[in-house]
Amino acid sequence: MPTHWKVSKPVRSAIFLVEIVLVLALAALVIMSTGWFQHELERRVVAGLEDLTGGRVEIGYFRFRPWLFQVTVQNLVIHGSEGPGESPLIAVREVDAGLRPTQLLQRRLRLRYLDTDGIAVHLRTNAQGATNLPGAGQPASPHEGLAGLMNLSIGRLTISHAVFYWNDQRQSFDLNARDLAILLSMVRGVYDGTLSSSGTAIRSPHWSSPPIMFTSRFEASHSSLVFSSFAWRMTGEEGVASFSILPLPALHVSGSFHTSTDVQFLGRVLKAPELREGN
Repeated sequence: MPTHWKVSKPVRSAIFLVEIVLVLALAALVIMSTGWFQHELERRVVAGLEDLTGGRVEIGYFRFRPWLFQVTVQNLVIHGSEGPGESPLIAVREVDAGLRPTQLLQRRLRLRYLDTDGIAVHLRTNAQGATNLPGAGQPASPHEGLAGLMNLSIGRLTISHAVFYWNDQRQSFDLNARDLAILLSMVRGVYDGTLSSSGTAIRSPHWSSPPIMFTSRFEASHSSLVFSSFAWRMTGEEGVASFSILPLPALHVSGSFHTSTDVQFLGRVLKAPELREGN
C-alpha cells in the first residue's frame, strides 16, 4: 500500500514563497534584458558621469548582462573644453564593471571589479594656466552639494594600455589596484575627497612600483590639485606627505614628506652591497 506524505501548512507556505521569489527573479532578469531597460540604464550612466565630471559624455556601445551583473561600455568619451579638432579629455576603448547583486538596495556604489582597456587622457594648459578640464556647475545649496556625493568602492581596479598626454607629451602606464575606495563630493565648484587602496602597483616602459597601500585626502579644482594628506606603506618603506600640483604650462609640484626606509631594502633597490649588509 503506497505511503502518502502529508505536507504541513508551514512547509507549503515556504515552498510557495520560494516559487514566488523565483518567478519575480526571473521576471526581473527578463525586464533587465529588454532594450528599454538597457537604454534607460545607459541614459542614467551618461547623466551620472556628466554630473560627476561636468563634461559632455558619449558612449558608442552599452550592454548590461543581468545574469552576470556586468556592464560593458565601449568607446566612452568624456569631453572637456577642448577646441574643434582637438582630442577629447578622456577616451576609453572598453570598460567592464562587475556590480554586486545587492547594489540595487544600496546607495553606495560597490563594484566587484572595474577593468579598463585603452584609456587616453589629454590634458592641456595655456599660457595663463587655464586647462581643458570641463567647467563644473556650482550647487545652489549645501543640500544639492550633498546630493552630488560619490561613495565608491572597487574590489579590483585594472587600467591597461593607458596613455597620458600633457600638452601632447606622451606617458604610458598600466595600473592594478585592490580594495580601492573613493569618497568624492563637490562644494562650490571644488572637488573634495578621499582615496585609499590596500595595494596599488604602477608599471610603465621605464619603471615600475611595488604594491603600495595608501590613504589620502585631496581637493581638486581648475587651478590646482592639493593632497593635504597622503600616507603610504610598502615593503621596506612607509611615509606621509602633503603636496600641490599646479597645471601651469610648466608643471609645478611642491610639498613635503617624511619617510622611514629599511636600510637593507634600500640597498637592494640601489644595488649597494654595503647597505644590503646593514652597514
